[in-house]
Amino acid sequence: MARIIGVSRTAYQSKTKSGRFTPAECRAYCQYFGKKFEYLFAEDGDEYAS
Repeated sequence: MARIIGVSRTAYQSKTKSGRFTPAECRAYCQYFGKKFEYLFAEDGDEYAS
């Protein structure tokens, strides 16, 4: 996961604990997984959750 956004494993662990991902990092995940930006923040039952 760290490699997808171009950070070290330590930096990735810090980001997962703090929840602080940049918009560019979020876009990188969206592109990698083929999902829309809204998917990253969807909750169960939301139309973007699947």
